Amino acid sequence: MNWLDKGPALDELVSEKLDRRKGRSNVAIVMPTYQNYQLIQNHVKELSKQDFRDFDIIIVYEEEDRFIPTPGWASIIHVRRKGRNGAAGGFYVGEKIALEEGYQDIILADDDCLPKSKDLIKNLVEAEGDVKIPKALYFNEEISGIEIINHYGCIKRNVLERAGLTFIPFYLGGDDIEFLGRIKNHGYGITRVNSCVAHPSVPTIINAPPKVYRYIRGGFQALILTKDYRNALSSAFMHLAKGFGYWFLGSEVGKAHFFGIIDGSRMMFSAPKFNGKKMPSLPKKPEVDVVITKRLEDEKSTPANRKKLTFFSNVIKHIKVIKGVAVNFFRYFRKRVYFSNEKSMNVVIMIIAKSSYLRYHNHEYELTKDRGVVSNIAGLPLLIVVGPMMIALAIFCLIFGIIKGRKIKTKEYGINKRGG
Repeated sequence: MNWLDKGPALDELVSEKLDRRKGRSNVAIVMPTYQNYQLIQNHVKELSKQDFRDFDIIIVYEEEDRFIPTPGWASIIHVRRKGRNGAAGGFYVGEKIALEEGYQDIILADDDCLPKSKDLIKNLVEAEGDVKIPKALYFNEEISGIEIINHYGCIKRNVLERAGLTFIPFYLGGDDIEFLGRIKNHGYGITRVNSCVAHPSVPTIINAPPKVYRYIRGGFQALILTKDYRNALSSAFMHLAKGFGYWFLGSEVGKAHFFGIIDGSRMMFSAPKFNGKKMPSLPKKPEVDVVITKRLEDEKSTPANRKKLTFFSNVIKHIKVIKGVAVNFFRYFRKRVYFSNEKSMNVVIMIIAKSSYLRYHNHEYELTKDRGVVSNIAGLPLLIVVGPMMIALAIFCLIFGIIKGRKIKTKEYGINKRGG
């Protein structure tokens, strides 16, 4: 069955369902997980600290995962999936179960995005509006303007029934962007709730190539499918330019940026059962000269981790300085090409500030010797030369993506009236 055409029924996706609810609530928290047994236990423990606890939790496990014990206070539905269908498949399963069980408020939560405020669930449920999103802390700092539906976004039942469920073919990366964009295109506004969640992962400057590839490809596809063509063009240009630049600087991660856009324009989906196409061969491990971050768990407050956290804090401060340079450097050009300050900042970091590195050694990421800034300024003339070619290629990818994307319909995806 091709899940590009319509969302599958639950019996195609679910192999086991263990109901450990203590009653029936109107609120469900949907939480997919994959090989994160300890993390999901900690997450549920954090939920026990909420002022409002009249909610059920739907934990959607991968095929090989084991169920966590149900704490005495908690009301949980444990669900095991068949096969591998990624984060998008996990949210789809949880959303579909929530609708079938009659929940009125459905909260979507990544397993590594933790509740920070004790009044989080209470405020999400009681706030006015059909779609509500809390404030989010990344690396203990609030970043304004970011709306991620899977970071405790609360959605009314009628929104899902009208807009549809998470689009499974995204597998990993881009599904949340398309889902929120689709909801907005149906005319629903976003209510910001004055409560916080915290994402404990260190902000990624550049990640491992396969993950970068999936997120860039999925993000570009999501922007096209939601008809956000301005940001799609911006994304295409910046990632194509960055991809070319990384290749020039000797990094294989350039392939992830470059082919993420190319394959995104072709509407390629890499997970099983979709269209049989696989993603290009990319390095499985990060290279020595790739800037990459390592997740640091909050509970492991060891001297080594504190030292790493201090280093990453300094990196973030460095980025803020570079961002100021980026905003001014690209101010005029940005008006013509429509790319955001964040993306222009990344280009400047790539070309000018490639001076701090982490390397993969003995299964750890550690700082290596600085390479110096001056030698990398030579990349600026190169960007000026290849820039027009990248713009032309970005426009071509956008047009080709729009043509291919017309065949993909995500409205009411997975809702029964479409036969899903």
